[in-house]
Amino acid sequence: MAATGSQGVVVNVASIAGIMAIGSSVAYAASKAALINMTKSLARALGPGLRINAVCPGFIGTRWFADPMGEAGLAKMIAQQEQATPLAHAGTAEDIAHTVLFLAGSESGNITGESIITDAGAHLGPRTGPPRKPAPDQ
Repeated sequence: MAATGSQGVVVNVASIAGIMAIGSSVAYAASKAALINMTKSLARALGPGLRINAVCPGFIGTRWFADPMGEAGLAKMIAQQEQATPLAHAGTAEDIAHTVLFLAGSESGNITGESIITDAGAHLGPRTGPPRKPAPDQ
C-alpha cells in the first residue's frame, strides 16, 4: 500500500452487545466491547495508512435464529422487531453488507475509529409515536 500510495481499510464486525452490554453471554458482549475499543486504538495508531472502523449489528434475521426456533419462530421475531424499532425494520445480512461496503469504500474516506450501529434504531429504546398495525399473530 505504501508503495502505491493507497490507503488500506479494515472493517471489524462487532455487535450492539458490545455497546449496550446486552445478550445472554457476558463473554460475547465483553469480547465485542474489546473489539470496538481495539478498533479505536488501531485507527489512532495506524492512520493514515489504514482506516479502521467497525459495524455493530443488532438483530439480524438469519438461520442463527431459524435453526433453533423454526421458521415460524423467526417470522414472529422479525414481526416483533418491525413493530419495536423506530425504522420499522428487522435487520438483514444485506443491511450489514451495505454498511461494510460503505465503510470500505471511498465515500467514507474521512472516517476512521468509528463503530456504526446498524439496528434500525433499536438501541434508542422502545418506539414512541402513533401505533403501527399489529404484527401477525398478535
